[in-house]
Amino acid sequence: MKIDKKIRVFLILSFVSLFADMTYEGARSVGGAYLEVLKAPLIFAGMLSIGELLAYLFRAFSGILVTKYRSSSFLWFLTITGYVTNLAVIPLLAISGNWIIAFILYMLERIGKGLRGPSRDIILSELIKGLGSGKGFGIHEFLDQLGAVSGPLIVAYYLAGHGGFYYAYLFLAIPAIIAIALVFSAMIQYPKIESVHTDKRISFRVPRGTFRFFLVSIFLISVSFTQWGIISYRITLEGIEAQYAAILYVLAMAADAAVAIPLGMLFDKYGVKTIYPIPIISIFSNILLLFENSLFLLFLGSILWGTVTGYYESVFRAAVAELAKEDVAGGFGVYSLVQGIAMGIGGIIIAVFYIVSKSALIDYIIALNLIAMLFFALSTKRSI
Repeated sequence: MKIDKKIRVFLILSFVSLFADMTYEGARSVGGAYLEVLKAPLIFAGMLSIGELLAYLFRAFSGILVTKYRSSSFLWFLTITGYVTNLAVIPLLAISGNWIIAFILYMLERIGKGLRGPSRDIILSELIKGLGSGKGFGIHEFLDQLGAVSGPLIVAYYLAGHGGFYYAYLFLAIPAIIAIALVFSAMIQYPKIESVHTDKRISFRVPRGTFRFFLVSIFLISVSFTQWGIISYRITLEGIEAQYAAILYVLAMAADAAVAIPLGMLFDKYGVKTIYPIPIISIFSNILLLFENSLFLLFLGSILWGTVTGYYESVFRAAVAELAKEDVAGGFGVYSLVQGIAMGIGGIIIAVFYIVSKSALIDYIIALNLIAMLFFALSTKRSI
């Protein structure tokens, strides 16, 4: 049976994400440990979180570019440049031999990931129109997270007496090459992105109606969502063995993979209302991972944290594709800008609160998520 070209290219890009996540999530799961082996000062292990800020800033920057320069070739250029930057630096870690070089490579990896995000999402949203936005992004995220789970597990195997960091990072060259080859294949098979060829230009004013309320809620959720770099640092700070940070991360990625398709199917059935539970889930995941030391509660918090990331990668993206309607490219551009700014400054705010006043941090997380719930409700009751 002949597979529709759009579905075929969608599956190719989904496997790009699988092999890409296998590569960079495998490397990131032991980033701090590798810097320690290379004798980096402790502060630089903590400063790996700067990479997350760079990722969100470049995601925002890329979002601006894709709304301004509306052409298929430019979208594919951003996508391919992002993937190559994101992945090609990982095997170089095996031969870096210097913690400064390794630190720079980790930063470049994050920049590449941020750069490709909006353009890749626009392409995916067009490919899955006949499949259903929720289901399509859910399938994509499921395959994505298979890579996010398998990559760290493969690295753990090499670190458990089977060659160490050198062979672990060299092995990651294999999925990196496969991912880059597949993204070129996708571009060759589907060179023209129809949704970007429109005369409509969007300004970066807050859009009116439903999409406006949706963006406000996304900002509030994102600015109060704790990034894993802070969580893993906090776990180690509390005297919990470092390997548990990696195990908890694998558990979170597994939860993300498990919920992606069901959440996508729920979105196709119930629409934006599927988002209602996310503020409560976000509150509990943040509090458990930031303030509890019981392994059972940390495991529970990781599952909830992975569920939140599952929402980001399936339901939120599907909502953008639906709410933006006639201007999907512009919608993803503004969404990426809002998410990028929120998560970038949110990580700093949460870190400062954690140092200065933990009780104030709890209030901050609860208040912003409850307000986000209100805006989610507004986004389902008004039309664009």
